Amino acid sequence: MINSQEKWSSIGEVVEKLKGEYQKLTKSMIRFWEKEELITPTRSQGGHRKYTEQDVERMKIIVDLRKKRYLPLPVVKHIIHRLDQDPTYDLQIFDEVFQPEDFDPNFQPMMRNQAAEETGLTIEQLNEVERLGFLPREEGTNPDRLFEEDDLQVLHLLKETLDLGFVLADLRFYVDDIKTHIKNEAEFWKKVRKTTSTTGGRNIIIRKLLNNTRRLRSLIYRKYGGQEIGSVLENV
Repeated sequence: MINSQEKWSSIGEVVEKLKGEYQKLTKSMIRFWEKEELITPTRSQGGHRKYTEQDVERMKIIVDLRKKRYLPLPVVKHIIHRLDQDPTYDLQIFDEVFQPEDFDPNFQPMMRNQAAEETGLTIEQLNEVERLGFLPREEGTNPDRLFEEDDLQVLHLLKETLDLGFVLADLRFYVDDIKTHIKNEAEFWKKVRKTTSTTGGRNIIIRKLLNNTRRLRSLIYRKYGGQEIGSVLENV
C-alpha cells in the first residue's frame, strides 16, 4: 500500500532523474535488478512500479558497483545485502580484489556484432568463447548481452592467439584451472571470516592476505614455470 505522504517516482521518472549522472541507466536495467531482488519497488493499484527516495539511493549504489567498479553481479548482491545489515560495510576490499587492469569511464558497452567487428572475431567464434567459459554469463542476463571493456580485452587476447594458429579449445585448460583455483580460494576465505569478530580487524587481515597471496601465486608460478615450461621451450 502506497503512503500518500511519501514522495514516489515512476520507473521513467527515476531514469530521467538519474540520467545526468548515470547515462547508461535504462528501464530494462532497473527491471532486471528487481528480478534479481536487488530492489523491491512498491506497486500502485494499477500495477505500476513506484520507487521511494531510498530506492533511488540504492540504485545509485548498484550502478556505482556495476558500472564504475566493474564488480560482477554475485558480488554486487552480496554487498547490497551486507549494506542492508551494516551501512558502514567497507567496500574498498572489493575494489582491491576486482579492480580492472584498465578502465575507461567513457567506454560504451557493445552489442554482439559490434564486439565481433571490434575484435576481428566471427559471431561463431564469439559464441564459442562464451560456450567454453572464457566469458561466463551471469544468471538472468539477456541473451543479447552487452560486452564490457574487460570482455573486449579477453576477446582481443583470444583473437591474437587464434591468429598464431591455435584454436580456442587449446586454451580451455585456463578456464578449468581458474574455476578450480577459485573454489579452493573460496574455502580459504571462509576461514578468513573466522579470524576475528570485529570488522576493522578482519579488514586489516584481508588486506594483508590479498597482498601476500597475489605475490605468492606469482612467485610459485615463476618457480614451477621456470622448471616445467622452461624445459619445453629450450628446444623451441
